[in-house]
Amino acid sequence: MQQRLWNALWQRAADVSTVVFDIGGTLLDWNPQKVKALLPEAYRERLFHALFVPDHTWRWSAFDLGAVPQEEAAANIAREEGLPQCEQAVLDALNGFWRSMTPLPLSECVLPLRREGKRLLALSNYPWPQIGQVWERYDFFRLFDGRVVSACEKCCKPEERIFSLLLTRFSLRAEDCLFLDDAPENTRAAARLGFHVWQDFAAEYEISR
Repeated sequence: MQQRLWNALWQRAADVSTVVFDIGGTLLDWNPQKVKALLPEAYRERLFHALFVPDHTWRWSAFDLGAVPQEEAAANIAREEGLPQCEQAVLDALNGFWRSMTPLPLSECVLPLRREGKRLLALSNYPWPQIGQVWERYDFFRLFDGRVVSACEKCCKPEERIFSLLLTRFSLRAEDCLFLDDAPENTRAAARLGFHVWQDFAAEYEISR
């Protein structure tokens, strides 16, 4: 564990009882380019656009919301792009992207936080069942007391509702929580509700985005 990172985290966590982590981009490396690499090379750019570029009719957020099963999403994307032969490849990418997510330095702080008596929770925009698969893959998640996940709740950060669900479900007060997320719109939303927040933790270590 990088001592500088731990010191910076502990300065923020010392006076709270609960630390709430985002997952992708915070505990695990989330990079859409790794999803792109799973797509067929001949049609990679078109399919990547369909998955991630906002002007397309389909949105990755629909996947995070659990609004569209991955089988339906893959079929829709392949049909809309006129590439029916790519349906299975798109489905494989949607089902398998989580395997490319590797731990970031903050994951090394989970055990020390637990040893300091902090309650640990996850609040993540993440699809189902991939959240269960990645949760089982890494031992540090076993130290967590629970999670609130967008696909299970049918709402996403930065919506106020998902933060309120976290507080209610785990009987928390926002002012007793530190929330870590790499997306500034999410930490701004949490701060408005009274959470302590930290978004620029990547400045404490070298990380390839």
